[in-house]
This record gives sequence, C-alpha cells and structure tokens, in this order.
Amino acid sequence: MGLSALDIVYASLDRRSSPDTDPAGEVAEAIDALWAHATPADGLEHASGRAQSHRLDLLLYLLTPDPAAATPCASQRAAALLAHCHQASPLLRRRYLPPAPPVPAPPAPASTPEPADQSPETAGEHPGAVGAPAPAAPAHTAGTVCTARP
Repeated sequence: MGLSALDIVYASLDRRSSPDTDPAGEVAEAIDALWAHATPADGLEHASGRAQSHRLDLLLYLLTPDPAAATPCASQRAAALLAHCHQASPLLRRRYLPPAPPVPAPPAPASTPEPADQSPETAGEHPGAVGAPAPAAPAHTAGTVCTARP
C-alpha cells in the first residue's frame, strides 16, 4: 500500500468568551466534534490543535484528492468542513464564532507564449522565467484558512 499525499491546512476558530475548560480538554472536545461530523468526502486524516486565550488553532491534515477530479482546493474543503461542524455541533456553536469564509483561490496566471530565444540575457524579462519576480502571496487574517503542502 502506497503513501497518500496530504494537504496541511491551518485554521482557527475565534472564541465567543473566555475559556470555560482546561485547554487540553477543549482541544480534544473540538477535535472530537470534527471527527463526529466529518465525512469520507472531507478527506480528514488527522487533526491537532492548540487553545489560545482568544481562539482555537487547528491543523487539519486532508487527503489530497486526485488532481484529475474537479474538487475544491484544500483550504476550501477545510473551510467547508469547519462550517459544517460548527453548524452541527452545539459545543462548537456555544464556544466559538462561526468560521470565516475561505480565502478565494488566487487566479491562475495567464499563459504567455514562450519565446524561441531563451538566452541568459533575456530570460529574466519574461513572466515566469528564471529570475523573474514571484507574484505576491495573498494576505491572511485570523480566522481564515491557509494551505501548505509538505
């Protein structure tokens, strides 16, 4: 059996009020609620978390879907999972504000035809060429979902 690729997604849930439980117990209860409401389509493989004074930080490990399948990106799948769990779980609704909507996926870069001559002198002048500046990454705020691949 081969290894499956995973998408690691950071998410946070902002508190409604100060914590009413032990931080370790709070994390376990929130993760239990995620497992209770996750479906196989969510691809949840593992979850971990850490309680902060004003929020709960989560790392969600989601199975990477087949690239040929038309599925939402990992951050959108994680946001949908959190929204569904928050709506279905009285415990999550009582402790945390509704999760923020997912950060939209950045638009795909426009394809530009590659010039026939890729000499070192002209390579940096074309978008996407070695030495060309990288596009700016979108900003993320607390409560949003960000994706990183291992």
